[in-house]
Amino acid sequence: MPYLRAAPSGQRVFVIDLVDVPVSVWTPEGALVFAAKRGQGPGEFAYPTRIYVDDDDGFVVREGTGSRFTYYSEDASLIEAAATPLGSIMHQQFQLELEAPTIGGGYLGTANIPLRVVTGTAGAPPVERSPLLLLQPSEDGEWANRPEVVFWLDNRNRFMAVPMGEQFRNGFVFGGQPFNAADQVEFEPGRMVVMRTDPAAGEVEFIELNEVGDTVWKGALHLEPMRVTDRMVEAAWEAEPRSPAIPEAAYRRAWNTALHRPDYVPAVRSFFLAASGEIWVRTREEIDTLRVYYAMSRKKNPETPRQVLVPEWLTVHDATDSHVWGIRRDALGTPRVVGRKLVPPTQ
Repeated sequence: MPYLRAAPSGQRVFVIDLVDVPVSVWTPEGALVFAAKRGQGPGEFAYPTRIYVDDDDGFVVREGTGSRFTYYSEDASLIEAAATPLGSIMHQQFQLELEAPTIGGGYLGTANIPLRVVTGTAGAPPVERSPLLLLQPSEDGEWANRPEVVFWLDNRNRFMAVPMGEQFRNGFVFGGQPFNAADQVEFEPGRMVVMRTDPAAGEVEFIELNEVGDTVWKGALHLEPMRVTDRMVEAAWEAEPRSPAIPEAAYRRAWNTALHRPDYVPAVRSFFLAASGEIWVRTREEIDTLRVYYAMSRKKNPETPRQVLVPEWLTVHDATDSHVWGIRRDALGTPRVVGRKLVPPTQ
């Protein structure tokens, strides 16, 4: 699935496509502005994973789990390809993932904690929280021996470990818990936004943090609480990937044992930080063939979130003040970048 971002100006669309051109820039009308080559050199990419766009249409491309950040000007001229100390610095015994650069020349990141450790199947209790980290150079330009923890995410019940029994050497199949209410986080250069949910109350809280962990903004969204139903559980089971080597009945029993089934399901599936400066929230609501999103301003005194209805065939990635951008698959399953104009509700 390609990844795309839009410029706040609305004049550029940035695309990562690991199958074709790794990084490209387009006008909203579909004219190619810039295309990077596949490779390891400056301005070339083997495995780009994220793009950050600034207010002037300059952009930064993240490589892999943060091994390199490549900076471009607004006219797509290469400024710098900066390698990071990824791999040489640890948090406790865990490798880092560097998510975004900071204003001060460092990086925001997370700890790459193995799923056997997170789920408690490695012999220790489950890991119920995970850190957001700040890695920054010292005054002499050297990197600190260890990153600083600036925030803790609630990680409870994010993943499941399905036991496979003696015939499979007592191994586990790892996956996501379909009804988890763990914290989610999105990054920008020098910023992080954390989403926390209280499913029983239908409350969704957003906390925006600067690079040192200070809270700079808070917002909230109230949605109708939704009880977990047998139909939801069955749908989660049907969506579960399964190996044909594992008998379905035995795997279903093991999956049921590992399933975290709370009384209520979080009404929010995911969120993203839009080019418009808003937070866009994808809910579980549907109206006919339309998915329900809410767009929330990130101002000091946020206005009432507005409801946005999006066709179910559009996987939304970003939004400007005038358009929503995402991916649509054609009849052959080929992904296409699509923009749709935002239309105000009829009075």
